[in-house]
Amino acid sequence: MFNDKKDSLLEQARFAADNSDWKGYILAMGGLHTKLKDRPIRLYTNLNIVEDTGEYLQSYYEVNSY
Repeated sequence: MFNDKKDSLLEQARFAADNSDWKGYILAMGGLHTKLKDRPIRLYTNLNIVEDTGEYLQSYYEVNSY
């Protein structure tokens, strides 16, 4: 839990997801008709690519809240 931000949007989405509250999760994400680019919480992907070879190194996933 994000104790320092108990009522934050991220905490609302996490709580809804952990409690199988689909409606609560969708509302925290901006509603059914919110475009993917306009959602307040998105998965952030940091790809590590070797520029010389194009080889992918290990990727990391983080939550990015706006």
